[in-house]
Amino acid sequence: MEKRHSTFYFDETLVVLKVENVLFKVHKYHLVRSETFSDMFKVPQRSGDSVEGSTPEHPVVLDGVAATGFEALLTMLYARRCSTFQLQLTSSLITSAFRLAHMWNFFDLRSYLLAQAEASLSDAEKIVFAKKFSVRKWLAPAYLNLCRRSTPPTTSEATKLRLDDVVMIFRLRERYRVWDPMGRTNSSSSEKYCERCFGYSYHSPKVEVELPPSKFGWSTNTPKCSKCGVEVRSYFESNRSSELNSDDNSLEKEIEKWIEGGCEPE
Repeated sequence: MEKRHSTFYFDETLVVLKVENVLFKVHKYHLVRSETFSDMFKVPQRSGDSVEGSTPEHPVVLDGVAATGFEALLTMLYARRCSTFQLQLTSSLITSAFRLAHMWNFFDLRSYLLAQAEASLSDAEKIVFAKKFSVRKWLAPAYLNLCRRSTPPTTSEATKLRLDDVVMIFRLRERYRVWDPMGRTNSSSSEKYCERCFGYSYHSPKVEVELPPSKFGWSTNTPKCSKCGVEVRSYFESNRSSELNSDDNSLEKEIEKWIEGGCEPE
C-alpha cells in the first residue's frame, strides 16, 4: 500500500473565506499551518449541512479582520511557497501580515516576518511595531538611534510616534548632544571660532546654555574662523571631552527608565 510523502504530497483542497464583503478562495494547506485554522478544520460538521468553506454560498466567515490585512497575510504565505513570486516588502505589508500571523498562530510565518521587520523598518516604525506587538527588546536600540544620530527625527517619523515619545527624544538629544558652535555633532575639536561666532551660537540673552570647557588661543598664522571664514589672530577652540553631553551610559539609563515606566512621562 502506497504512503503519502510527508512533505511533497500537497492537499489541493480549496477553502472559500469571507472577509468583510470580499470572498477569497485559497489552498487549505496554507491555512492549516496556523494552529487556529488547523483546530477549526478539525471541528466535526453536522450531518446534512454543507461543509463550511466548500462553496461561495457557505464560506468561512472571518469577523473582526480587514480584507486588506487578510490579503497581506495570503500574499506572504504564497510568496514564501513560490520562489518566482516577485514581492517588494513594505512596512505596511509586513505589519499587516504580522498582525494576523500573530493573532492566528502562524508560528513559522510570524518568525519570518519578525526578522523581516527588524531588517526593514525604520527606528520610528520599530518603536510603533514593538509597542503594538510587545517586542520590548527593540525599544531601547530604536530610541538610542534616534537620540544619537546627527539629524533629528523627520516630520514623517514624528507623525508615526506618540507626542510623548517625540518630546522625550528631542529632550534627550539636546541634553546629550555633543556641543559645537555650528550646531553639528561630532565636529573636529581642532576647529577654531572667532569671538562673535563662538558667542552668537550660545550667548543669547534669552537662552542660558552651559558652555563646555574651551581654550583661548593666539596664533601668528592668522587662522580662519570655521564658521564665518573671517581671519582671526585670537580664537576660541572647543575642547570637548568625550564624556561631555555624550555619556552613553546615562543616556541608556534614561531610555531604560522611560521604557520601564511604560513610555509615559512621570
